[in-house]
Amino acid sequence: MTAALDSDPVAAAIWRDAVEALAVGLTGLAAVLDPSAIVIGGGLGEAGDRLLVPLREGIASRLGWRSPPRVEQSLVGDGAGLIGASLLLEPPLLSGARGLS
Repeated sequence: MTAALDSDPVAAAIWRDAVEALAVGLTGLAAVLDPSAIVIGGGLGEAGDRLLVPLREGIASRLGWRSPPRVEQSLVGDGAGLIGASLLLEPPLLSGARGLS
């Protein structure tokens, strides 16, 4: 997904803008909600450190008056949305899912 960032300056600029926009949005949420952690999941989370490192820096630089929340990659992977949606079904598709709600 991020392979073009090393060879395509337009893709790299778009990526930087997208990461900055995400950092601005998450900083606003962190300032209001004060979470201890932010978990990035789905396909976006699959970008790993290519996303997480600049995102952590962007959030930390904007929350200078307090410690920023941890920003981590979801362990569920790009199937997180499908798993979450299946938990909303009645009855849930995952065994034991009732205990999660």
